Amino acid sequence: MLHMTFTSSFFKGAVAALILFLVSDFVWHTMLLGNFYMAKIEAINGGAMTEMTFPPSILLFHIIAALVSTYFVMRTAHSFGEGAKNGAFLGLFVSAGINLVNNALLTKWDTTIVAVDMLWGIVTGLLAGMVIVWATGRAKA
Repeated sequence: MLHMTFTSSFFKGAVAALILFLVSDFVWHTMLLGNFYMAKIEAINGGAMTEMTFPPSILLFHIIAALVSTYFVMRTAHSFGEGAKNGAFLGLFVSAGINLVNNALLTKWDTTIVAVDMLWGIVTGLLAGMVIVWATGRAKA
């Protein structure tokens, strides 16, 4: 049975994943698809937005995602391939949960947002899994 405690390796993996999530989500949601998300959020909120904001809840979500991803990947992955695969599955699980619930509860949360966000969840999860394997030294030679 694998026993895991809070170690410097875990800390390195979580910090690396957090940086990846924050930077990649910022680029994705503002630079690459900023207009897409702005239009969708304006339709949901019923009014024009002048800029994207960064509320503390988004930072908390990314911290939790980094911690959970690091824990999961460290327990299951011993190569970049395993990290990528397991990270992608975790990214799909998280993004599907968020987007399918939003789609069910918010009438203007359309299937386009669901599909785009789930694809992005897979990509960021895959990248995070590989970054965590690298940062924690889990890759076997």
